[in-house]
Amino acid sequence: MKKLAFGLLLALAVALAAEARAVAIPAISITGPNVASDAFQSNTFGYDFSADGNSTITALGVFDDNGDGLDVAYAVGVWDSGASLLDSVVIPAGTGATLVDGFRYADLTTGIALSNGASYRIGVLVPAGEELVNGVTGVTPTGITINAPNYFRNGATLLYPNTLSAGKQYYTANMLLVPAPPAAWLFGSGILAVLGVARRRHAAR
Repeated sequence: MKKLAFGLLLALAVALAAEARAVAIPAISITGPNVASDAFQSNTFGYDFSADGNSTITALGVFDDNGDGLDVAYAVGVWDSGASLLDSVVIPAGTGATLVDGFRYADLTTGIALSNGASYRIGVLVPAGEELVNGVTGVTPTGITINAPNYFRNGATLLYPNTLSAGKQYYTANMLLVPAPPAAWLFGSGILAVLGVARRRHAAR
């Protein structure tokens, strides 16, 4: 019984470790961005999306034109469908933040858990005169479905973007997602069930 329990627990530990090493992927990939540097006032720009499955946001990012560093720091946040801020980060100016496929990212202290089918909104505060993505020739979502790409809100601080802007695509913000594979948890449940059966058999002797 002890050997069985040890072996099963070891297998569970290996499975959970594999899940912990799951690779984070960008929520969107863009091609041919139209980057404007004429933001005449500070706005939070973003898009509304739904989660295609259970996943966790581990980092938030901002587009870095040419990958040569950010002129200023950017605040990025994610809100739920009720406009409650779930979490936010500040991505520092310069080249210190991690660059992945044209976006610079800052890690979240605690990841944001996304629920399958639920709607969320991401936004980035773009200071006056700074660059923003307001149109792209192509965007590929991964792990999410874009509901509306064109929300903004005027203000000098990070705010829930709640105004639609016709014809725009505000993909200046991005996320790194880690899908939540059910295999490890199903395996863990199976292990607990096997241990329960084995314990009952042992007690019946």
